[in-house]
Amino acid sequence: MNLATIPQGVYLTAIALLMLGVICSAYMAWQIQRTPPKMAVMRFVWPLCALFAGPLLIWFYHLYAGIEASDTPFAAKVAKGTLHCGAGCSLADLICENVAHIAPGVLTFFGMGTIFETEIFAQWMMDYVFALLIGIVFQYFAIAPMRDLSVGEGILAATKADDMVSEGRKLAKIADNVTIKVPMTEAGIQACKALSYDGTSVNVTLCFSSAQAILAAKAGAAFISPFVGRLDDIGQDGMGLIEEICEIYSNYDFDTEVLVASVRHPMHVVDAARMGADVATVPPSVLRQMFKHPLTDKGLQAFLEDWKKTGQSIL
Repeated sequence: MNLATIPQGVYLTAIALLMLGVICSAYMAWQIQRTPPKMAVMRFVWPLCALFAGPLLIWFYHLYAGIEASDTPFAAKVAKGTLHCGAGCSLADLICENVAHIAPGVLTFFGMGTIFETEIFAQWMMDYVFALLIGIVFQYFAIAPMRDLSVGEGILAATKADDMVSEGRKLAKIADNVTIKVPMTEAGIQACKALSYDGTSVNVTLCFSSAQAILAAKAGAAFISPFVGRLDDIGQDGMGLIEEICEIYSNYDFDTEVLVASVRHPMHVVDAARMGADVATVPPSVLRQMFKHPLTDKGLQAFLEDWKKTGQSIL
């Protein structure tokens, strides 16, 4: 479209909005510099999203993500979880639209002239491909540096973590009280960090060491699930692990709650309570055993016999 055909008011409004987006993006970059987020990739996500969301994003950041942020409602958690997608699409648009304008021949690689007859559809295909790749890149640079992974390993881990995060976000929408369970693996911890940043409750399961529990807490897990029974099965001290984790979490005021899993008998429950564990998954058989004690049974039988001797009846 020729600029001469665009109404002056529309043209000026477009320029003003573009300038507003740039100003808001610069402001968010300044805010992130002052108070860096827990996830390094969010240093890019917030300014990129400010390009299209402008003052609305700044308001959202201060209300739900900044140092003065209040409690995050479920709707805000979902919105925050979509920012990665918005940032990826924004960066893809910036790159693709300019490349297509400077070198329109690249659109042939995205179906122009073969699949699509209209240029705009080929541009959309190019935007989609770049948005997907940039999303994986965001995950890669969050994972690879801290794990000292090769390029191939980093990309594979990023793809796995991205899938886990996508599944977790979908499940979290079912209800406010949903907790997402992830395995104690590298991809699982990365997914935990991404989901917990969104405000989603995460349970890191299959924990068998204090070192693993530290990683889960640092990733923002709501729960850590050490499997005490399975450790006992191989001759290790399952409840000793619970004691270690409770001590470590207390030393550093971690918010992660200790969920004692693989409970095999009532003493597991009692010891967990004495050590300060927060939750225990108790199977029905153990729960029934917790009601029982030989002196309770003996005393109840004596009470019933004494009552019977009186010859009285309440009903």
